[in-house]
Amino acid sequence: MKRALAIVALLAACEGDFVPGSTITELRVLGAILETEPGRVDVQSGAELTTTFLVSAPNAAPRGTLFVLACEEGNVDPQRGPLCASPAFAAESLLIEEDDPAITLRVPAIAGRFLLQGVACAEGLPVDTGRIGEDGFIPDDVCTGEAGNVFSLPIPVASDDWPNTNPDFGDAPLRIEGQRWDLEGGCGAPAERTISPGDILEIDVGPVDEANREETSAGERERLLVSHFTTAGELDRQFSFVNDEDAESRVEWDAPLASEVSAEGVTVHFDFVLRDGRLGSDRIQRQLCVRP
Repeated sequence: MKRALAIVALLAACEGDFVPGSTITELRVLGAILETEPGRVDVQSGAELTTTFLVSAPNAAPRGTLFVLACEEGNVDPQRGPLCASPAFAAESLLIEEDDPAITLRVPAIAGRFLLQGVACAEGLPVDTGRIGEDGFIPDDVCTGEAGNVFSLPIPVASDDWPNTNPDFGDAPLRIEGQRWDLEGGCGAPAERTISPGDILEIDVGPVDEANREETSAGERERLLVSHFTTAGELDRQFSFVNDEDAESRVEWDAPLASEVSAEGVTVHFDFVLRDGRLGSDRIQRQLCVRP
């Protein structure tokens, strides 16, 4: 069963054979960008909220369907995960094409949290949606073809007007082996960046602009976290804290072995998702070419 009990839990993979959570082996939702206005995440009752789901796949060209429902948060079942307290107040099927899929809804007038529950289907539309009951539980076999990737995103409704904006990678100095890594460099790209099989590279994901670390209503500065993902090879961990003197912002990536690389080479795709711990997110993507 491929389930994720919260969207941050999508950092981890649940498969029969152990696969690091940072390795993308199937269609996955890596996170979401929430906006009530451009760049802002002020989730208050009555606000119009657009949620853009950050989707990736092994070939970095995701195709499929995303089914999403929204409901008031209920209890968490040990086996089935977060459930709805009442019937969904919104539900939609979204095509996964070139752009990340997005849903827009009105924030409900509640005092707690609401859920965005969903499933990413690599093939075809979700089927038999009648099996999705009023409690919002989504079986992972509602997809046509193969099992879907189920996720849940709890969203607290703000009780004050404390400002909250999305963090922004901006001109972040993403570096690989100490050199700035700005361009996509997949196999055959004009700026192809070629790596040999089995190479071990160091990727530095920080720091980002300090202005991203907003002060919270508790008077504390946000801690910024970067989740990193790859379609091949292996990263030595799943996330890094940035703009933090006590944290390591460099991560090692082991390139695929020669036995895993064809004569034409393999384009490896990377996703880096910046999170501020208060629903704010941003993403950048990069590519490398591994040639024998």
